[in-house]
Amino acid sequence: MSKHTALATLLAVFPALAANVTVDAAHDRHPISPLIYGLIGGDDAQLSRMGVTLRRHGGNQLSRYNWKLNTTNSGGDEFYFQRQPARSVDDFVTQTKAAGAQSLIELPTIGWVSKGLDDGANHCGYAVTKYGNQQAYDPADPGCGNGVKPDGMSFVLADPTDVSVPADEGWAGEWVSHLVTTFGAANAGGVSLYQLGNQPALWNETHRDVHPQPATYKEITDKLEAYGKAVKTADPTAQTLGPGAWGWLEYFDSAAQDRESSGVDFIPAYLQAAHTDETKYGHRLLDYLDIHIYPQAPRISAGSTTEADNAMRLRSTRILWDPNYTVESWESCCYGGILDILPRMHHWIDTTYPGTRLAVSGYDFGAIDAPNGAITQALVLGIFGREKVDLAALETPPMSGSIGEDAFKLYRNYDGMGGQYGDTSVRAVSDAPNDLQSFAAFTAGGKVTVVLVNTNPVATTTANLTFNGMGDGGPWRAFVFGAAGRLAPAGNGDVKGGKLAFDLKAGNAALIEFTPNGGVGMAAPDDSDGGTVTGPNHPGCGCDFVDAGVWLLGMIPVWLFRRKPKKVAVQE
Repeated sequence: MSKHTALATLLAVFPALAANVTVDAAHDRHPISPLIYGLIGGDDAQLSRMGVTLRRHGGNQLSRYNWKLNTTNSGGDEFYFQRQPARSVDDFVTQTKAAGAQSLIELPTIGWVSKGLDDGANHCGYAVTKYGNQQAYDPADPGCGNGVKPDGMSFVLADPTDVSVPADEGWAGEWVSHLVTTFGAANAGGVSLYQLGNQPALWNETHRDVHPQPATYKEITDKLEAYGKAVKTADPTAQTLGPGAWGWLEYFDSAAQDRESSGVDFIPAYLQAAHTDETKYGHRLLDYLDIHIYPQAPRISAGSTTEADNAMRLRSTRILWDPNYTVESWESCCYGGILDILPRMHHWIDTTYPGTRLAVSGYDFGAIDAPNGAITQALVLGIFGREKVDLAALETPPMSGSIGEDAFKLYRNYDGMGGQYGDTSVRAVSDAPNDLQSFAAFTAGGKVTVVLVNTNPVATTTANLTFNGMGDGGPWRAFVFGAAGRLAPAGNGDVKGGKLAFDLKAGNAALIEFTPNGGVGMAAPDDSDGGTVTGPNHPGCGCDFVDAGVWLLGMIPVWLFRRKPKKVAVQE
């Protein structure tokens, strides 16, 4: 039987489904931050085309960026190799501003930055000529090793000055001052966001040639104070993010295993230190709690698009919000196995350092240029808006002109004329969330926008929408993309009696724009400002410490799935 015949058979067996979706503008209202529509990198033209609001200059390959020389080191992503980015950070900021987006600049807090490319004989952290035979070598340059001894059981101790020079908080503050001089202060249109380092629990692996020892709670929180103070001194109107925790294990512990002795999870310990800093200095040194999210289910981030992996990719978005979803990856080994990441972070903020915003400065659910990956991205953006994320940056930008761009356009330019998803989130509940997920928001102009994602792999789902808390009639129009093709108009008409039935084919995402006669009503008197509606927050993991062996076991997938880009000029 051919694949097409099999699909036709499935469609015959599974006729159209139905889901009741209630949109209630009177409840669960809260503003949606425009900064959730961000990218790491991306080409300049697509920023405007996609309506991108934020672009991050950072990541493993820019954690040792030297702004004075425009050089960096690839770290463990690519054999600790020296690099010349394709453009300077000043050009990055200029071009990002021209596209109407804000720049997020990572400051190197690891204590080292790259030398000049011609400064010394070595061009990589573990030169074979100096350190001898190693476990693996750069295929494009066999003179550069991975810093692991041939037995695979021990590491080479490198001289940090081979390819790097010391850089402390004074150096970082000088960089911020340079950006203020060049572009103005944050409150005058200059760079407003600075990331205080990146993934410190991985420094002893990703940047082992300069930081071979695991970073401790004390080192990380001391750097928060020192570098946060440097930023605020150079530009009191700028905002800071930290610590850029890479994922599940780092949310709870450092690579130095401090959790057992301190009795405190890492993220709450970091927030408490930031709170203490504010008491000490009289103002915040940390504005955003910053985390990264990379689903660890096999093959998802790697971009597999088999039927099973497509289903897993969509299902994996539940790690963001669902208190009843047990993660389907090695992460189930530790801290209870129910991630519920965004409500968990909000709970830690609310109980440790209230008023801190939440950033996800790196995330990736994979296959962004395939229909499944693109509708997953649309699903993630809807979740970020509903769950009160304040800033987010997708790690792997879509290829220019690919369907992945449509995931952003659905929210930022769905009609090609600047039509945008609303900026005030409201309640949207589907009674069949395993088949159809829903999100809603209204605009300042009174338009109600509803995003629907059909996660069923074979069946069309009829969304029976009911609109409450607004006028019950008025014009609607719809736009769809996904398995059926690129983002395009998909119908229009009039809502009558607050009801609308809309058919959405399998594997597609839609935006419905409704302009209710009489506009949107007031919020319910007893409504909160939009606390999560997805389940209870967690008081902590309520579990024992994870020993070093389990920590290392959990790190294996991170090392294996780390991207190994070709040896080309770093783009950002």
